[in-house]
Amino acid sequence: MKTAFLLGAGASKDAGLPLADDLTGKVLNDESGILQRWDNPPYQPGGLKSTSQGMAQSILPFLRWIKVQVECADTSDNHVANYEDLAYMAAQIRDHLLGEYDNPTVHPLIQKALCEVWPLLPGKLQPRCELKRIAEETAKYITHATCCAVHGVGCNLDYLRFLIEVPPQCNEGALNIFSLNNDTLVEQFLLMKRKPFIDGFSPALPAEEGQWEPSLFEESAAAETIRLFKLHGSINWFRWRRPPKSRRDKFIRTDPENGSGGQKRRTDCRSTPEGSPEILVGVFNKMLHYLSALYLPLHYHFYRELETTDALIVYGYSFGDKGINQRIVDWMEGKVNRKMVVVGPHAKERGKKARPAIGMTWEQWRKSGKLVPCSYKVGYLNWRVVWKAL
Repeated sequence: MKTAFLLGAGASKDAGLPLADDLTGKVLNDESGILQRWDNPPYQPGGLKSTSQGMAQSILPFLRWIKVQVECADTSDNHVANYEDLAYMAAQIRDHLLGEYDNPTVHPLIQKALCEVWPLLPGKLQPRCELKRIAEETAKYITHATCCAVHGVGCNLDYLRFLIEVPPQCNEGALNIFSLNNDTLVEQFLLMKRKPFIDGFSPALPAEEGQWEPSLFEESAAAETIRLFKLHGSINWFRWRRPPKSRRDKFIRTDPENGSGGQKRRTDCRSTPEGSPEILVGVFNKMLHYLSALYLPLHYHFYRELETTDALIVYGYSFGDKGINQRIVDWMEGKVNRKMVVVGPHAKERGKKARPAIGMTWEQWRKSGKLVPCSYKVGYLNWRVVWKAL
């Protein structure tokens, strides 16, 4: 039997990191105090510099306006927009106005924004230019606020011990951990337990800095090691803009405890967006980046390794990413002997809140034995709990 893990935000909750609702509150209320310093040089949050004086004063009102638009347009009852919804809409407006991803359906929303948000904008540019700037700054702010919120050193990470308790008969070759989280808790835990692992960067941790070498995943496929695939990026990953004698950008990974939203990094490293770490924030816009130079190798291995996986242990994932969900559906329907074990305090209810691709087949999979919801008490998850479900 070959086993793999898929980790979502709930896997970091026990270490004290915020879930989507808590993080949304931090973003909407600027609990990290980012905007209070945004327009005051030489402060540049995450390497950012405000594009116009007083722009920071307009970001929160613009965010609240976006929140209203999302909740009014949603087809479900009582939907409360979270920070990913806000990031997605801000990115849609920005990308359309930049001509990056033309979307004619966004045009009426932009016209509405020009009428309702224009009084909030501090600049003296043309309305569309000013709206483009506020949308761009808002997207940057959400990214930086997310990094600040999930940056932390876990005081007690022993609850992740089930990741290294997998017996040999339940794993063949490398043990694959796929994570949708931007934090560095898994890296910290594996280092604490002195478990060597491959994250696609060389030299390996605990080296203070490593360069992106995705070929390491291929080379270690048959080795008895742990491979960590961070499908949505990480707060300690940065883009190095076209070094001398190079035709393409490079990526570096810093120490996991120094992923401080761009505050600590090489002076010759400028990452995107504009100095922020390499993470994906938003709803459907994430999938636009899955084919980029950094994320394509990660998602290729997600597809390829799942094809040889018999059991997928899902921990803390709410099944909200359509791209990830489609990969799971294709894998589940591929062979009859595949099984997905969903672990969490409320695992049995997870299917009710999943997107349709998963939610509509949840009961069918459960009745056939292909899906096993496995609820447990917080702090009591171990391999024995998982083994019973398998």
